Amino acid sequence: MTFDLRQFTNELTEEFKDKLSHEEVESLLDLKAQYNKDTPISTGKRLIVTHLTLKGIKITEEQNEYSGNIIDYSQEIFTGVNIWIADNFKGKSSIFKIIKFALTGRNSLKPNIKSWM
Repeated sequence: MTFDLRQFTNELTEEFKDKLSHEEVESLLDLKAQYNKDTPISTGKRLIVTHLTLKGIKITEEQNEYSGNIIDYSQEIFTGVNIWIADNFKGKSSIFKIIKFALTGRNSLKPNIKSWM
């Protein structure tokens, strides 16, 4: 399987043309020197996450309009690149912290987010 980044970038630009410019898509996908580790395929082992489900109640330190909201999030995860696009404070970073915690056991979650699992 080969991955064509240019084709993928063009496909994303077309799909999200009403929200993102081509330059913004390229910027989102640009890893520069941030990633230089062996891929899991090189070790002969790999873990594939196929689905993510989070359920709980949104608990915040301060009362606001989303305090107490029910969280019932379920998303299929695809092989390759998956991108979450949402407004600020909608949980994008929390999704990645939860995946990191599940895969590594390293906890960088706030206590209220850890209670969702």
